[in-house]
Amino acid sequence: MKKKKTLIITSIVIMSIIFLGIIFACLDYNLATKGMKPLFSRESHSVIEYNAVIAGDNETKQNEEETIYYSGLGYKLVICTNCKNKVKMFLFTENAQKYYYDDLKCRLNHQEFLYIFNESILTNTQIMETIPTKDIEDIDILQEEVLELNNTHNCGSNFNKQKNSNDFETCKIIKHCDINPDLDKDTLKEFLLKREYLTLSKKEIIKNLKKDYPKLLCE
Repeated sequence: MKKKKTLIITSIVIMSIIFLGIIFACLDYNLATKGMKPLFSRESHSVIEYNAVIAGDNETKQNEEETIYYSGLGYKLVICTNCKNKVKMFLFTENAQKYYYDDLKCRLNHQEFLYIFNESILTNTQIMETIPTKDIEDIDILQEEVLELNNTHNCGSNFNKQKNSNDFETCKIIKHCDINPDLDKDTLKEFLLKREYLTLSKKEIIKNLKKDYPKLLCE
């Protein structure tokens, strides 16, 4: 009888906490969507810093974006001014930060691919490759082909010759594009992408990439 009573009391306490969590979450979410500060959660900030390569140039520009997190009773609110979903609610078991800013690094032969996601949608992609000069048949032609990407809107490329302490010469190639519907088929193919991939989630893109390129290694 005593155990049954204890179980009932414990169940009531748990249900009360869950009920309060739901009420607080709804109230805080409603306040956040109206541009007001949530009342029943603790505020914290996260600043994401990243370097953006300027198309057609060898310079990089440092950007930063601030995201505000509100941690409540079993839930978390994320407010991101530069995101499509300005306010989104997560359970504590969900990785809120990875939803907004996440990346995928892959490697195929000597090429390294970087895919950047914002709100689970692919937004940027980049290729990095270092080639020994002795393996290049005509450096001038290769450089011209690489830099041709600078003529594509929202894309850019860099071609740099390097020499290490042992006088070993290499050429470092970087290509990048902001993902948009106007990218042509050939440009997308350089980044191992197809047009139908552009609206897929990170998990779906990995599945398709590995299907198309079995030797592709991703982390």
